Formats: sequence, C-alpha cells, structure tokens
Amino acid sequence: MYAELKEQTQIQNPSNKQVGKILVGQEHIRILAIAYDNQTLISGNENETITIWNLSNQSVEKTISLPSDSGKIQSLAVSPDKETLIVGTSKGIIQVWNYKNGTIKKILSPGHLGNIIALRISSDGQNLVSGSWNDAVVKIWDLRLGQLQHTLNTGANNVLSLAISQDSQTIYIGLFGTLQIWHLERQFYVDKLAAHSHEIDAIAVSTDGKLLVSGGTDSLISQSGIPSNTWMVKVWDAQTLKLLKTLQGDSSSIYKLILSPDAKTVIFDSCCKAHFWDWINNKDITDIHGLVRNTVLSPNSKIIVSVASDGKTMTITDLDTLRML
Repeated sequence: MYAELKEQTQIQNPSNKQVGKILVGQEHIRILAIAYDNQTLISGNENETITIWNLSNQSVEKTISLPSDSGKIQSLAVSPDKETLIVGTSKGIIQVWNYKNGTIKKILSPGHLGNIIALRISSDGQNLVSGSWNDAVVKIWDLRLGQLQHTLNTGANNVLSLAISQDSQTIYIGLFGTLQIWHLERQFYVDKLAAHSHEIDAIAVSTDGKLLVSGGTDSLISQSGIPSNTWMVKVWDAQTLKLLKTLQGDSSSIYKLILSPDAKTVIFDSCCKAHFWDWINNKDITDIHGLVRNTVLSPNSKIIVSVASDGKTMTITDLDTLRML
C-alpha cells in the first residue's frame, strides 16, 4: 500500500457544492480545535477570546477572555481528559484552562521567548510539548504537575512544527530544512531528515507509527533557470525515512496538517484552500465551498470543520462526504 505511485495526481475542484452545515462566529478566527468528546468546537479568535461551541446544536456555550497582556492566540491543544485546553500566545505564554467552566488553571513557566506556534499533547494526556518561532528549544511539560520536565535544544533559530507518535515515545520537530526525531521519555536525539529545502511548517504521523507526513517549502528551478519556492507535502516511511510520495503546490505557504487514522487522506491548508489528498490514489480534492483555512478533524475522525475566506463562517462536514466528491 505504501509503494511509490507514478500516476499524475488528479485535482478535483467541486467549488460550488455545499458540503455541510454552516456555523457563523462573531469574531475572526485564528485557530480551531475539536475536543475529545467530539461535540465541542473551540475557536481561538483575533480579539484574544476563546469561543466554546456545541457542534450538536451549532450553538455557543461560552466565550472566554484571556487575561490582559496575554498576547495573540497562536496555538491550541486539547487534552484527552475532556476538560483541559492549552493556549499558546504571541508573547511566549502557555496557559492551562478548564474549558468546561471557563477558568484558567495555571500558567506554565518559564515559557518561550515569543510566538508559540506548536503545541502537542501526548495521547495519554500526561505530557505537553511546546515550540516557538522565537527560540531554538522544545519544552516537555508534565501536565499533571504543571511543571517543566525537560528542554530539548534543537540548535536551530526557531521551531516551526511538532508531532508526537501515538505511543508517546517519539517527538518530530520541524525546523528550517531539517526534521529532527527525538525520543520523548529519554530525551535523546534519534535521527534527522532533510525533508524540505526551506521551512517545515507541519508534521503528522500515522497512528500505527509507520508513516510520517511533512508539509513545507521547497525551491524549484524552472526550465528557464529561474528559481521559485512552492509548498510540497511529502509522505515518508517512518522507519526507513524513505520518500514515498510528493504533492507539489502552487504557492509557498502551507499550514496545519492532519493524517486520517486510516493513513489514506492527508488534510492540510495551503494559502487559500483546504486540501484532502488521497495520496495512495493520487486524488487531491480542493476548492470546496466554505473550506479554506484552519481545517480540523475530530478525534473520532467523523467531523471536519473549516473556516471560509471571510474568517468567521465555518462549515461542518465529514470525511466520508468529501471522499465521495
């Protein structure tokens, strides 16, 4: 199943088709997350508030305001305990919230030097891993104690993306041109991969640990000899680090990347559209009405939410519906 396929990727653009229910927010949305109850949608907004939505009845349950001087919301992570939300801000602050009652539980310290663009919680809910654009370290936190346990020095100028394996043993760190692999519990450097020639903006790993997916920017030289940068999404064998498949984009930007539990569909956002790439069959579904940015998949893989170009309107759909387009 994981062998290299040579056929050209088919791009399907069902742009005028409505594929789900509509949910409209009052504020511009910076980032989304779906909680482990698969019914709670959490939006981090431009005005430094968090909105808690009920997906069952498409209603707002509560709005939470961050403490003054927190900075802009840059990243969110929800815990399997179904009540804990981690917020990373532009000022390097990591806040631990109980999103059920809307109270802040703790501020993790020391934080980072600036924009926390990567937060990941291990599948057992015990560890939080954080990374910032403004420093070279990845921090590992004990969420039960609310304490910093370890600091990994990547030797780079900034950390761009993170992923944790399902068994909570391996951390994947996206940097400029290099993807580093670390052992989580023992905190030792395992390997590195020259995955992209520029920024590695997003990483995902399959639930069985066999596949690694990276999204980033690469340089190309045209036939006329003019260099240009474009995004690429690459599927790797996680054990051998062999490249299995590449999808080449048409711009230089790529954002949050998700791999479906069956490891067949890569979900990601480029600069102006959401992508649903069946990498095995070379089918890239894109330009879907209302699905543009901040695309998220529920933990049970049954719900997809994405934000439209207006920054406020969200479409609620499911992966099976999109696969049939």
